[in-house]
Amino acid sequence: MGHKNLHNTDVAGYVEVADEPLHKEVYADRYFRAYLATLTPGQATCYHRHSEDTLYFVIKGGRMSTTNLKGYKRSPIVFPQSFPFYKKLWLALQNVFTGAVHLPEGLFFFMPTKKHPSVHLAAASPRNRDEVCLMGIEMRHSSANHPPFVHDSLPWRAEYDDGSFLALVCNLAPAASDRIVMPDHHLFLVCRKGLLEILSEHDPKGKSELRPLAMGDYLCISGESPALARNPGNEASELLILAIQRDGVKPTHLTKILPSCPPNSISLVKTRTLRGLQLSS
Repeated sequence: MGHKNLHNTDVAGYVEVADEPLHKEVYADRYFRAYLATLTPGQATCYHRHSEDTLYFVIKGGRMSTTNLKGYKRSPIVFPQSFPFYKKLWLALQNVFTGAVHLPEGLFFFMPTKKHPSVHLAAASPRNRDEVCLMGIEMRHSSANHPPFVHDSLPWRAEYDDGSFLALVCNLAPAASDRIVMPDHHLFLVCRKGLLEILSEHDPKGKSELRPLAMGDYLCISGESPALARNPGNEASELLILAIQRDGVKPTHLTKILPSCPPNSISLVKTRTLRGLQLSS
């Protein structure tokens, strides 16, 4: 990706996360940068630094451990609001008594590493039967403090909101659909569970186009006009929505549907999946 290596491991003892060999960048724009960290049983990264606020999403679960470079503290970890206390306690106890934790598939958590930079190495337990894969999504928002979001009318579950970005979860029953409209926001969508289809009618001729997403697949869109998400499967599905307010805009009252927008209209910025299928560029 042509990243400049700001720190030589022989001098500083670490590299930037963009230069860490096992962290593969899969998407980048002005607001988000996403990468995959995939570790086989017993494999470890080199020491690397995280300096952007990052949300982590577990695509393939397994036991993991981290070791901080001497002189650097661990960044705080913020779990979703719906993540129960007993599960947080169980993860903490695993770390205390075994030095590793089992990260379940579908878990996501946030680390404010812009304010609390972290330098560590990550290792997959040799006891794992398969590789572990995490997606890291960096929030490239402005350093200026954004005003708090106004989102009391949103129909989805708000899992995180610190005024700089918003994390929502949309639950869809089999054959159900929902429309996503978030004016003045840039959105990063990840299929957290099951199967999803995103309906796009951005073609001038009005031709509909369905974008399939399986667990761990993602796409990045503009929130200006509606995107219709639907569940084509026989089991419940979940969509993780990360929203960053665009620079230079005032707080907007976010709603499920804007009457002034044409039905099923979507402004598509870029869509890709993690399984080698590029949908649009």
